Amino acid sequence: MRVEKRVLNDALRVLGRVVCQTSPVELYQSVRFVGNENGIRAMATDGVETVSVILDAFTETEIDF
Repeated sequence: MRVEKRVLNDALRVLGRVVCQTSPVELYQSVRFVGNENGIRAMATDGVETVSVILDAFTETEIDF
């Protein structure tokens, strides 16, 4: 996966507003990256709403982490 530092920083700034740092549920404390050769999406949730950002990045294989 190749993501420019500026692109990742912008995405994490947006997603960081949704991530709940005090929740005991791991899903609510993390950012998920999903992608294939067509593009990469980063997602975060607080249990109520989910935010998804499409990154200007690429990967040669499918990813989900």
